Amino acid sequence: MDFENRIWHFYRTVCVSIENTFEPLLTEEGLSLIQARILFEILNQGGLSVGELSALIRMNAGNCSTMCKKLEARDFLVRERKKDDERYVVLSLTPQGKACVSRIFERAKDRQRKCLSKIGAAGREEILIQLGRLEEIFAGLNESCLAQQEEEKNGK
Repeated sequence: MDFENRIWHFYRTVCVSIENTFEPLLTEEGLSLIQARILFEILNQGGLSVGELSALIRMNAGNCSTMCKKLEARDFLVRERKKDDERYVVLSLTPQGKACVSRIFERAKDRQRKCLSKIGAAGREEILIQLGRLEEIFAGLNESCLAQQEEEKNGK
């Protein structure tokens, strides 16, 4: 398999593996993959507006807002207006939302430990180096795609 096809095969394998790892855990929590992604991003980024979140996860702002309202109704997140600018609404996780994300990650780590424990220190170091290289490749692909979309949007 040539390099370009191998990269795309790797990407698909990673996506399917993530879905297979997390989907059963999310189902137990009553969450969809996108709802979990919203919670994960709010936890990791903190202080996001719906607009910032929707751009980050590449979701229509209206759909993202609707999804956040559902998560708010389940007491996973809160939407609070900034005191200095009430037009700006900030998303944050509730204690229940943080506990949910924590449970998901701990159970996912338990699943990973069995597989990852078989890799020695040298193997882990080599994998980390190669993952860094892959991150650079995917960051470059992302930048290229965004630039192309911007050109198309501007009619070039």
